[in-house]
Amino acid sequence: MAVITYPSPIYVLLLSLLAFPLAQFFVFPMVASFDDHLGLIAAEFSLLLVLLIFIWHHRWTVENLFLTNATHPTVLLGTVAAAFGGSLLVAEIDLISGWVFDAVDFNMPVFLQHDLLELQIVREYSEIGKVVTALVIAPGICEEIFFRGFVFVVLTARYGTFIGGFVSALLFAIVHLNPWQFPALFLFGGFLALLVYWTHSIYPAIIAHMINNAISVIGINGRVYSGIDPLGSAQFLSTPVLLIAVFLMGVGIYFIRAKPPIMPLILAYDQNTVTR
Repeated sequence: MAVITYPSPIYVLLLSLLAFPLAQFFVFPMVASFDDHLGLIAAEFSLLLVLLIFIWHHRWTVENLFLTNATHPTVLLGTVAAAFGGSLLVAEIDLISGWVFDAVDFNMPVFLQHDLLELQIVREYSEIGKVVTALVIAPGICEEIFFRGFVFVVLTARYGTFIGGFVSALLFAIVHLNPWQFPALFLFGGFLALLVYWTHSIYPAIIAHMINNAISVIGINGRVYSGIDPLGSAQFLSTPVLLIAVFLMGVGIYFIRAKPPIMPLILAYDQNTVTR
């Protein structure tokens, strides 16, 4: 197997310090002055643009960093089941952490709760595409390529899969700038890293991220327009639904693990040739 060169882990820090402040404090406010959802879309794709510029400048290989490896159809089907069940469980953890924060009088500001709710509400049919792109498609693609592609791969190449998964999940939770949802974000980031570790491919993580965000959007709109919250976006799941979530996650993981990965997670490389 050919020896390849991976970026130095210092680029993880440098890109994060550059890309996320740029996206959150410059690109989003500038575009959101016209439309909030377009601001979110522009901010997400600005992350990808910064990353691609760095890759092009240093002549790194996109396929090695983004893990665009093919995977089995049954793995993708298992991903859908595991993501649906896992997302419900993560939402449950988010409610539990919210209850704990409330008990110690550390509550999310009302304006932030309002903003997060407003972004997810679909007020007319013509907004569906914009909301889905801003909250489901763009984050699923851009954030997974950045965290479970670039960050996870670079750190795994140097320090191993545990450090790669842990730090990618930690950065994923931190850059959302939402301490009230930090536990759920961190655990969800760890779950996404596991999907990449099991499959050696970025696609299951992208699918799972999109499903998680779609569940949130559907749950909130269901609650707003019908008063029904079957997906537990604002209340604890009933015991039968909780058991179904655990079952789906378990079955999904079984199908994911049943097929060996098609490609290696990290290609052979020389530690002394890692770009600094």
